[in-house]
Amino acid sequence: MLQLADASTERPKQIQWDPTLHADWEEAQKTIKRYRDQGFTLREVRGDLKSSGLAVIDPPARDPNTILFRVLSDEGDTRLVWDRREPDQVKEAYVRFKELLDSGHTAFAIRSDGKKGSKLDEFDPLHEEILMVPKTLPG
Repeated sequence: MLQLADASTERPKQIQWDPTLHADWEEAQKTIKRYRDQGFTLREVRGDLKSSGLAVIDPPARDPNTILFRVLSDEGDTRLVWDRREPDQVKEAYVRFKELLDSGHTAFAIRSDGKKGSKLDEFDPLHEEILMVPKTLPG
């Protein structure tokens, strides 16, 4: 059964600072440490005295078999979670996907690595996250 859930949809974080300002550097270090304490992984740090500093940190990995539907509506962002290892849940997710498309929603694949996803016309249980956006009326 699809379940409402508080599933994490964390994306990579970018922390910027002015390397010429010691206070900025110290604040960036505190922020990086706070995220690392939450399980994030430092991917890269760049910058020198002539350009702004930048750190990119990736969120903790989530169960690759737990898939998330995020359905946008007037009420906000509803999250439905299902497990691709459970055939009944995959079937129910397929039915829900088709219902949402038929009601005018557009589906997008969302990637956890922060790279650009794509518009979906067909259900695919291999996507990590699917965002369902309602049709909007002009005006």
